[in-house]
Amino acid sequence: MYKLLGIDLDGTLLNSEHKISEGNKKNIRLLYKKGVKIVLLSGREPNSLTAFAKELEIREPLAGLNGGIIVDHTGEKILYEKCLSEESAKKTISYVYNENIHTLVFIRNIVLSSNIEFEDLEIVRKYISTDIKAIDNIIRYIEDNNLWSKISKILLMEENQNLLKHRTILNKLTNENLSLEFSLPNFLELFNRDVSKGNALTIIGQILNIKSEEMVVIGDGENDISMFEYAGIGVAMENALDIVKNKADYVTLSNDEDGVSHVIRKFWDI
Repeated sequence: MYKLLGIDLDGTLLNSEHKISEGNKKNIRLLYKKGVKIVLLSGREPNSLTAFAKELEIREPLAGLNGGIIVDHTGEKILYEKCLSEESAKKTISYVYNENIHTLVFIRNIVLSSNIEFEDLEIVRKYISTDIKAIDNIIRYIEDNNLWSKISKILLMEENQNLLKHRTILNKLTNENLSLEFSLPNFLELFNRDVSKGNALTIIGQILNIKSEEMVVIGDGENDISMFEYAGIGVAMENALDIVKNKADYVTLSNDEDGVSHVIRKFWDI
């Protein structure tokens, strides 16, 4: 029997209105009462995860920033954290600043924005619970506040074709020391190459004494593939990127059709 269900947030657990449907809430709570551990894993900052954990009434560790930070269900205790190297952070932020790329920089629950217009910030706020601090010169700000070694994740927002070009350049610029993965077609996330949701599952499995083959995971983005590779069963959403579907063991319904509930009914007697 599977003992753990790992769930991505945006495009997976959350519908197009960025909410958890009543159907998904009901089935997750039923599964939780049967003793199955529910773990949320997301590119979001920890504050976002703790809010959804509270809504679902779950108490397992939470993996935020693509696994770059793991906290307890309250968000008050950090169980694991790994940031970008200073060298990679400096090269990346210098490049995106000079290229005028819309950028968010995540430092735990602090989110800094650079080169982002008001309209774009309104879109981003649908995916972030923490207040976003707009910075005119982000290089100077990070330098003045000694933050180069504390950056967990960098998010770039552009048209997909532009991001593909930037990904190739940044991969060479940082000597392949970063993971550069799409969470959404227009969102490219950069983080330490040793960080992944799969690695987070390894750590959480050790904490909960659950083996990889006892896990079912669900996701829709490139940053979810490492979960598929680690867990016993990897499930892609119908709305997932094609590359994600191709890596999955099973494809469920979309996030607007309660695809998470469909998985729960398929793999557990709910």
